[in-house]
Amino acid sequence: MLLLKCLLIIQTLPESALEEASEELEGIYRFYTNRFPQAELPTIPASTIRGKLSAMQVRPPIVLEP
Repeated sequence: MLLLKCLLIIQTLPESALEEASEELEGIYRFYTNRFPQAELPTIPASTIRGKLSAMQVRPPIVLEP
């Protein structure tokens, strides 16, 4: 369904926009062809971080002089 949506958008573009659309699609294609599949990425085990909340500190605003 998404492919049809993309084709419809491209079909309705004016002739002057087709070169820009082609360049953008080529960039998207290059980006996604150079990525590793998700299955090959290492998994990082979940860990728990313990902390202690302290009182909130209100700092004076920073004033920038020209």
